[in-house]
Amino acid sequence: MKFEFVQDTDLILGSTMYYTKQEGIIISGSFNKDKDEAYAIFEKLSSGIPLRKTEVLETKTLQKPSQE
Repeated sequence: MKFEFVQDTDLILGSTMYYTKQEGIIISGSFNKDKDEAYAIFEKLSSGIPLRKTEVLETKTLQKPSQE
């Protein structure tokens, strides 16, 4: 699996953001203005440590009423 640590500089505003990409897809929650903090997230993600734990607590399916 390929992980990339990315620096993105806005040339108009002059601000810089750092984030992690996995297989070319930006990892939500990895954005940070602080390079060291962003790199710490990159290190964890690229070591297989998940950024967060998500658990589905309940699922409901809405059935459309029949149109007779």
